Amino acid sequence: MADEGQADVGIDWRQAWPFTHIFRAFRMAIHPSKLALGVALLLTIYAGGQILDRVWPAKYRAVINEVSLFQAADNEQEFHSAREMAGGNEGVFRAFFDYEANQFTLMVRSVLANDWLANPLSEGVPGHLYHFIVTGPLWLAREHVVFAVLFFILFLAAWSLFGGAIARLAAVHAARRDDKVSIRQALNFSLGKFLSFASAPIIPLLIVLGVGLLTALCSLVGSIPYVGPIVVGGAFGVALLGGFVQALVILGAVGGFNLMYPTVAAEGSDSFDAISRSFSYVYARPWRMLFYTAVAIVYGALTYLFVRMFIYLMLVLAHHFVNMGIFQCDAHGAPMFSTMWPSPASTGRLTYHTDYSALNWGQQIGAVLLNCWIYLIISILGAFAISFYFSASTIIYFLMRRELDATEMDDVYLEQTEEELGVSDGVTVEAVIVEERGAAPSAGS
Repeated sequence: MADEGQADVGIDWRQAWPFTHIFRAFRMAIHPSKLALGVALLLTIYAGGQILDRVWPAKYRAVINEVSLFQAADNEQEFHSAREMAGGNEGVFRAFFDYEANQFTLMVRSVLANDWLANPLSEGVPGHLYHFIVTGPLWLAREHVVFAVLFFILFLAAWSLFGGAIARLAAVHAARRDDKVSIRQALNFSLGKFLSFASAPIIPLLIVLGVGLLTALCSLVGSIPYVGPIVVGGAFGVALLGGFVQALVILGAVGGFNLMYPTVAAEGSDSFDAISRSFSYVYARPWRMLFYTAVAIVYGALTYLFVRMFIYLMLVLAHHFVNMGIFQCDAHGAPMFSTMWPSPASTGRLTYHTDYSALNWGQQIGAVLLNCWIYLIISILGAFAISFYFSASTIIYFLMRRELDATEMDDVYLEQTEEELGVSDGVTVEAVIVEERGAAPSAGS
């Protein structure tokens, strides 16, 4: 009898420590459907970038290590002098891609080395993050303007289509709904919300540019002799107000960017709702948002290195045992298979370079086919990083929404067909959905 009266004193750790929900992101990120969409996203961007490199005029290509020269230069004149002295050239996309991948790898290593307090403009987590999101894109936009515009359109389109689909899968998965969303359904959702996904990060930028241009146009009155400087000086408060608005928008966009796609994916809303929610959550709980983001970065770095180690071990074992059964040699007498594909154990890298000049035509074709398989596996590492980003961002969005809007974690927008709803003739799907939500349907329904 005494036992029956005892209360259950078990602790719900996720209720007591909400940030532990973020640890679900790894299991969500390795879901095959999200990884498949991540690979499709990477291949689309990479293929598009390679095509741009191939058709780009040679005189407008990048020099070797041009982005690193841009990073090291103290001013634009010093950079252009160093660029003229540098030899060789490479594709603009290739230079940008290699630099961004290197900064991302260095940032992950810095996270695990607890290198958080280094100079934010040189090294450590802040430095590498700064170079990843500012230095690389700034170099591309300043030194290769036309290429940057074309690549940005390609990137935004791929990110909105495939990234939106991943965000949709993550939203349903994070809500722990029994409803199964297939890749096709997720892609249909992202296509239907394509403009919302694409415009959400663009609208804040347009606001900043619009306010800046308006301020610049108003300042033209300063060119009026005698009166102009007086008017500019007296009305300078308007320019300060414009700068205040721009600062608010920039900080809100930077802090809330990670919440924009999860908002559209979880709520089925538009870009304006995504911007409104992300801004309000960031400004209402900035330290909570920062803490959740830091936890996601550290946990993401750990899981990223785990996945990388798994892929590395997988490739080393595959190379070792296949190489044991091949006895052919290349033109220089070296083991043919190692020439086609140098083992990651010998190079210390997942990526590699194949010396096709040492292979005959059959071996060259085999090396090309081998490259397709190996780089497909390597691309899974990048796909995991993308999938984890959307999964963690979606969980953080749900946590912030629960705290500020008192909305439960399992509340997510679900699309239903007329067959699933059992809608009769003459009654619209929208009317049934409204009735299910407890509201009266419109007169037209």
